[in-house]
Amino acid sequence: MGDGNQKTGTIPSRRDPAVAAALAWAVPGAGHFYAGKRGKAALFFALISGTFFFGLLISGFKCVSYTQQPYWFIGQVFAGIASLATAFIDPARDSLEISEELDVGTLFTTVAGLLNLLVVLNAIAEARKPAQPAEPAGTGAGRGQKSGKADGK
Repeated sequence: MGDGNQKTGTIPSRRDPAVAAALAWAVPGAGHFYAGKRGKAALFFALISGTFFFGLLISGFKCVSYTQQPYWFIGQVFAGIASLATAFIDPARDSLEISEELDVGTLFTTVAGLLNLLVVLNAIAEARKPAQPAEPAGTGAGRGQKSGKADGK
């Protein structure tokens, strides 16, 4: 109770941008979760992971290959740990011919990786934002109070 170090009524101060970046790269949305943006975290995780895994499904889990498609892999690697894990699923896939499904799957997984790169950069920016004091209940100048004062006769 008498602890002077305890801050009440505030959001935790700035987060470490390097940690936010590492988390955001590893798992899409994790950097935003770390920065306190839970809604953004869930949205980014669902959209980016969904796009990446949809691309994997289209290609039969054969589209992430650093030996067969090194330029595409550069974009895919930004999708995080999932891209690195799927790069080692089936070593025999390197002898496969490129098919239409593989091309579409490669495109989806690469787009997911590049989108996650943007999310990583945004997570860094979110982590650098200063803490904002939380308004105590009933003391804020919200929309309801302004309209209530104007209408209250």
